[in-house]
Amino acid sequence: MKRHLRLFALYFAQYAKVRLAYKADFFIAFFSSMTATVIGFGFVLVLFTKIPTLQGWSFYEILFLYAFSLVPLGFFTGRATVSSPICHSSPIKPRQGGTLLC
Repeated sequence: MKRHLRLFALYFAQYAKVRLAYKADFFIAFFSSMTATVIGFGFVLVLFTKIPTLQGWSFYEILFLYAFSLVPLGFFTGRATVSSPICHSSPIKPRQGGTLLC
């Protein structure tokens, strides 16, 4: 188990280095993600100021579902921005006009 945690920490460190290679891109992605989260939360907040209960669902239940739905979104969105570990060669095919392998 310690080995897996260490590998995850090393992988995350490499991921952070890749993401921070272009600082402007990192900050743009960070702030756009935060903006989308705030807008989504604001929508739920405005919705429940107008309608106290939505077919028996309370504000905190909907807020929990919204927050819980962001967890897999974060996993899969973050995973899509890093090249797949299945790709062991260069991600660009030679002589193919830059077609991506993965």
